[in-house]
Amino acid sequence: MRLSRQLLLVGLLVLLLPVAGVRWVQEMELTFREQQAHVLSASLRAATASLSQRQLLPQPVEAKGAVYVQPVGVDLVMDGYFEDWQAQNLTSRIYIEDGSEAGNMNPAVQFSAATDSANLYLAFKVTEDKTVHYNPVGVPLKNGDRVQLFVREDNRMERYTIVTEAPGQVVARTVRPWNSINRIVRENRIRGVWRDIHGGYQLELVMPLAMAGEQLGFTVISGATEYWAGSVGPGEEPGALILPDRHLSRTLEVFLEDDMRLGILDSAGWQIASTNSSGFTHSAKQEEPFWLISWFYRAILSWNQLPDYQNFWRSGGWQSSPLSSALDGQPVTLWQRKNDRYRLLASWPLVKDGNVVGALIAEQGSQAVMSLASRSFNRLFSLSFLAIILVSAGLLGYASWLSFRIRKLHRATEQCIGRDGRLRTSFPASKSSDELGELSRSIAAMVTRQENHTEYLRSLGSKLSHELRTPLAVVRSSLDNLAHEQVGEQGRVYVSRALAGADRLGGLLNSISEATRLENIIADSAMSSEWERIDLRLMLEDLFQAYSGVYPKTHFNLVNSSEACETSIQPELVVQAMDKLVSNAVDFCPVDGSVTLHLAKSDHHIVVSVENDGPLLPGTMEGRLFDSMVSVRTTRGEKPHLGLGLYIVRLVMDAHSGTVKAENRRDGKGVIFSMIFEGE
Repeated sequence: MRLSRQLLLVGLLVLLLPVAGVRWVQEMELTFREQQAHVLSASLRAATASLSQRQLLPQPVEAKGAVYVQPVGVDLVMDGYFEDWQAQNLTSRIYIEDGSEAGNMNPAVQFSAATDSANLYLAFKVTEDKTVHYNPVGVPLKNGDRVQLFVREDNRMERYTIVTEAPGQVVARTVRPWNSINRIVRENRIRGVWRDIHGGYQLELVMPLAMAGEQLGFTVISGATEYWAGSVGPGEEPGALILPDRHLSRTLEVFLEDDMRLGILDSAGWQIASTNSSGFTHSAKQEEPFWLISWFYRAILSWNQLPDYQNFWRSGGWQSSPLSSALDGQPVTLWQRKNDRYRLLASWPLVKDGNVVGALIAEQGSQAVMSLASRSFNRLFSLSFLAIILVSAGLLGYASWLSFRIRKLHRATEQCIGRDGRLRTSFPASKSSDELGELSRSIAAMVTRQENHTEYLRSLGSKLSHELRTPLAVVRSSLDNLAHEQVGEQGRVYVSRALAGADRLGGLLNSISEATRLENIIADSAMSSEWERIDLRLMLEDLFQAYSGVYPKTHFNLVNSSEACETSIQPELVVQAMDKLVSNAVDFCPVDGSVTLHLAKSDHHIVVSVENDGPLLPGTMEGRLFDSMVSVRTTRGEKPHLGLGLYIVRLVMDAHSGTVKAENRRDGKGVIFSMIFEGE
């Protein structure tokens, strides 16, 4: 793995910064939420104490049979339709007779009640299989579908019955004694509209609020089955009429804070007072951050684990709400989620004379917490992102600079020493005081020592040749003189062997001297200006004729190029290289084999090849065949071989900026040595 990638991986550790920051934001958000819940509970406790001092606490009520009345700000139209009820967000409650079973003929009643402080509005939606209208000739007020209202007026219970012979306007009827007989009279104060619908009927009534008193109940009776459903059963007292306390609602507005709504529940869990929802801001308008930041912010926070928001303000019945625990004397605070907004709900018990008579409830938005946490997260995200970019860019830049220095050091190392071990250029030692600078200076010192040792080895051959020639001449002359002396037959054998060894040693010294001389000539020729533009095609024809005469026992072939192959060379050096290759090919070529000289030209190169039949190149010599003192000969002849021939060929091609290669023939019956010149 490259150094830049390693540093990039190390740079990823900077991601721990935003991870720690995210954890900090989460803890901060939880702390803010707990703090807001604590503050809201304290506010409710203070408001409860204030209401108690003003003696504004509600009276305890009986939950059974109670009828809850919702406040409304406009007059409702009596037309038998409920669109105006829905427009005012008025909710309804469903009544079914206790113990009824699914599939029977009992009616189901959807009931709503509302008041505008002057009138009481009642809405009934009755679901039944068959609607039966009132028959005037039947039992009075006891046949057909009918609705009975029970109202306590002047400490007496009044029962009003609403029946109709046909859909349309209706008026309540009641039984009044007159001259010792009971008469059915109309109560014009209770009026409304009856409208038949599919699967039942709808009834809308209005009556003066003062007429309703403190208790109100109703019973809906089916004319087909005489089954009933309603808030009050046969022989039961009607429940309490739960009316909104507007004075108490105005009092609650004193305790309002930003983005808050307050309400009061009676002991039965019905909402009897609340602040105006029109001034209740569910969320203040704020500038939204970039969508990616907003999404990530909401993903990391714990809001998504909150329960869904339930709106009990509309129905007024908080019996199934978690806040109703305050009616048992237990204060409650909880968070709920409403779409992308979050609400804090709290309740505090209202205690009077040691008894819980109701609860003070509150709902507050999370704007303060969300805004503060969002700003903190935005700053954290921006700073973390900027830190990551700067650190990554710094590491990448540093890695690039470091890689550049290492590559520069690598190129200098590769270029300063050639394949022959000579120093091509001086190694640029760095003056930097860091580890790479020390490495550069160490390599420079090592290169210098290598150059000195290489020069020593290069001059060692000529020095040995010079130093050994004189002792060798003394040995040779002594052996010659000894050969003319009177020695025994065995002594002559020893003298003959000694003379052969001396001759062989002399040949070795001559080869070493010749190789050193050729190497120096090649090095000097590369720097000279004695270059000639030669057509290699003509030169190869002359060499073919010459080699055929020099090696008459070897069969030569010529495969020449059909076009001119001119290039700038030093002919003497190229001919010497050809001599080495041809001599090598002749030595390895069998008696019945042949040597082929080949010339080919491509778009960018000119290739001169010497091909011979014979043994293949060993695989172990790959890459070393053209080094000094390397030979693949398996037998020793009379003439010594030091493995310098192919090494000289490589030196010649290096001087011509060309290459030399050796490979086995495809037919597996010989080898090919090629000298590749750059084309012009």
